[in-house]
Amino acid sequence: MDVPERIEIREGSSLELTWGDGNVSEISASELRSACMCATCRDETGAKATAAVLQQPEEIRIVGATLVGAYAINFGFAPDGHHTGIYSFDSLRALATDV
Repeated sequence: MDVPERIEIREGSSLELTWGDGNVSEISASELRSACMCATCRDETGAKATAAVLQQPEEIRIVGATLVGAYAINFGFAPDGHHTGIYSFDSLRALATDV
């Protein structure tokens, strides 16, 4: 499992991660919100996005982050108030674009 050494929310608009191998990557707030796999955001199979994801506002922002054990992060978003998704470090690495 890849574990980030540094996690920074950049003015609410993106997440910057520095990984153990030295790579720095970034995920926009809207990409992160769209990738949420919680029961509110996905159908029972986890494959199809629900209205919560498809109808999100254009100006989505990251407003908080909490570590979940030693393997994931939970993010809070505005203006929709969503806060139930858990993003494993591996899923963040897969979503991220190297800077």
